[in-house]
Amino acid sequence: MDVLREVIALRQAGDVQASLVLVDRSLAEGMSSNYLLDNRARALAQLNRENEAIQIWEVLSKCSDLELQEKSKRFIFQQKCRSVVQRVMHLSRLGDAREALAVLDRAQAEGIENDMLLDNRARIFVQLNRHVEAISIWKKLSRSDPRKYNVILILSL
Repeated sequence: MDVLREVIALRQAGDVQASLVLVDRSLAEGMSSNYLLDNRARALAQLNRENEAIQIWEVLSKCSDLELQEKSKRFIFQQKCRSVVQRVMHLSRLGDAREALAVLDRAQAEGIENDMLLDNRARIFVQLNRHVEAISIWKKLSRSDPRKYNVILILSL
């Protein structure tokens, strides 16, 4: 599919908007491809239109192509994590550590958690003077990435 190659090449070259225009034009002309939809979602995500991207990946996560299903689920998770991190960092910069922790708690309840979110949780705990909890998280994280988190542990002791 030459159109798909061109869409990908445009996006990878940094011309995300042109890539999106080509996808939309191709779909409007009747072309049907889950891979075009996936590339549309990727372009939307790069343009900070995450909600639209997630909607597409939600549909693709139920398609018959198992590989595309898994990729879509992974992209949904990544976008949700990214959104939580951005919100938490914004609240943290505003000095609203309690609300940042509430955002992390809601995300965790929804199954959205990874090392980056755990690290942010520890940093919020430090802002809230809950150092023991922060150190506990960093100790756990240091088992998976000692070089990164051991430095934080040493500095926090």
